[in-house]
Amino acid sequence: MRGRVLRPSPGLAAAAGIGIVVQVCLSAAFSFVAGSGALTAHKPVGYVVLVLGVLRLLVGIPAWRGDPRALGLSLALPIVGAIQTAVDNARAWVAALHGVGAIAVLALAATVHVTSIRTARHQPAR
Repeated sequence: MRGRVLRPSPGLAAAAGIGIVVQVCLSAAFSFVAGSGALTAHKPVGYVVLVLGVLRLLVGIPAWRGDPRALGLSLALPIVGAIQTAVDNARAWVAALHGVGAIAVLALAATVHVTSIRTARHQPAR
């Protein structure tokens, strides 16, 4: 059962990571080329990344019983994503931390992805 629950886990984490890369590209496009159209697309993609993190947590909860590190990583992904969203709506220098938060979310998504793959490999196939 645990192996089946873990199957979508790496894909959800990878999709969140890809979403962050898209976010960075949209932000750069806003700054250098495309103007406000890229910024308009940036916000909804951010919410999609946040939803992917929450889905990843919901998929991971039953699978991570007995593994506090994996559960903590799964929990951290949507929490840091929510903080990232809140920082974006802050003022001036606090909002500047939004870019740093993107790096943290990307690192967490990559760590959760790798942890999910390693855990799924050690589960018996059923």
